[in-house]
Amino acid sequence: MDKIKTNEIPENPGIYIFKDKYNDPLYVGKAKNLRKRVPSYFRENSTWKIKRLTSEATQISFVTSKNEADALLAEYSFIQQYKPKYNVRLKDDKSYPYVTLTNDDWPRAYVSRKINSNNINFGPFPFIGAARRSLDHLINIFPVRTCTKNVFERHQKLNKPCLLYDIKKCAGPCIDAVPRNEYKEMLNNIENFYSGKSDVYVNDKVSDMKKYSSNQEYEKANEAKKLIEHLENARSTQTLMVSNSKSVDVIGIDVSNLDVVISCLLIRNGRIIGEVKKTFEPIDTKKHDEYLPQIILSIFSENQPSEEILV
Repeated sequence: MDKIKTNEIPENPGIYIFKDKYNDPLYVGKAKNLRKRVPSYFRENSTWKIKRLTSEATQISFVTSKNEADALLAEYSFIQQYKPKYNVRLKDDKSYPYVTLTNDDWPRAYVSRKINSNNINFGPFPFIGAARRSLDHLINIFPVRTCTKNVFERHQKLNKPCLLYDIKKCAGPCIDAVPRNEYKEMLNNIENFYSGKSDVYVNDKVSDMKKYSSNQEYEKANEAKKLIEHLENARSTQTLMVSNSKSVDVIGIDVSNLDVVISCLLIRNGRIIGEVKKTFEPIDTKKHDEYLPQIILSIFSENQPSEEILV
């Protein structure tokens, strides 16, 4: 398309949309001042990606906003809805594994790559095996149900628990073998663990083990020791990052001539509880900072952010 006339461009914050001859969106971007930003796409020294975009585009439309923050949200929503071909493509935008607690009458714990906003989700984990091992160790301590809805309802009707109850890896809510308040406490302990608050429970069990040992209650002391071992094994999927109980998200950026890699460490109460890594190819890597808000929004649309984010 020919270079657009500057006086036809609003001076407001907002988004600009390059469209092809079929009126389909090719690219959307945001700007604090549309009139200052859009002409930069028509410079002689533009990258080959930008030149290809402007040669394919036949028109540009604008949507103004009250401020830059509103423009950012409008840009993100537009990209999510229309997925323009020249916008950021997250190469490894795979579904990361999470540990999930459902909102059922008797909540279930399981590992999944799908996030349901009605459930409580912890992660993401770098590998699905790490998530499964972590949960398996926790179930030895806090035996909440892990079975599907169909299996749970079948055993409820039979009033007979499954094998997991016999091997003490389920408290048996299907037969009302556990009081609701105890079951809720187990769920709370799992939540605390994945929120990085496991130290209190470990310290309590260490105190119990010492007390039982000094009272020569060696069987109880051994049980406390086993619980500690399971919890430490579960914690091996997390990394102690800082000496205090700080919660922060740390975003690192690596820029090359071809792409940009963003890695986000999710640190809760001093422990790394998850990591998200995304690679994308902006149409101009020299201006990668323009795409960061959009990528960060993408990361935290799936993960609850902490109160502090470091970039």
